[in-house]
Amino acid sequence: MEKLRWHSSSGKEQRLLGHVLQTTKSSDPQAVLQAIDGFKQNQLCEEFLMNLGDAKSKILLDAVERLPSPPKAVLELGTYCGYSAILLASKLQDPTARVYTLDICEDNVAIARQLIAHAGLNDRVVHVVKPLEQSMEVGLVSLRVYNLLRQLSPMWWLLPDTVSWLTRGA
Repeated sequence: MEKLRWHSSSGKEQRLLGHVLQTTKSSDPQAVLQAIDGFKQNQLCEEFLMNLGDAKSKILLDAVERLPSPPKAVLELGTYCGYSAILLASKLQDPTARVYTLDICEDNVAIARQLIAHAGLNDRVVHVVKPLEQSMEVGLVSLRVYNLLRQLSPMWWLLPDTVSWLTRGA
């Protein structure tokens, strides 16, 4: 069976990695995030990058700050290049807290791992990679994750990164 691939084959993610490694010092998560944002803003990449960016990052961090207590674990569905994982891991207050990030694309996770390591956050992020051909059920369930989590527990806080609102499961 041919291996299914779920990412751009244009090389933009690899170019992003090179840009960040060349323009930032290690162990500086904020500089890494700024370099990722700058990669698109400075026209170094004319293609779409699936990352939060500065405006949505502020919304996400504001939502996390409004939680009743600092999170000890964050689950991210879709690692891509690690922007959200870097953002969240750098802001976790509890030194034992972790970001668990799940993705189906090994190539993108390999880039994310390098960016996260460069940001100095290896110990705060746990990667789970399951190729698409082995995890079709995850793809199907992900279309209903919001409703599923709302039914599981009122303790789940949902922070969608594609919209600018926060809801608590009920």
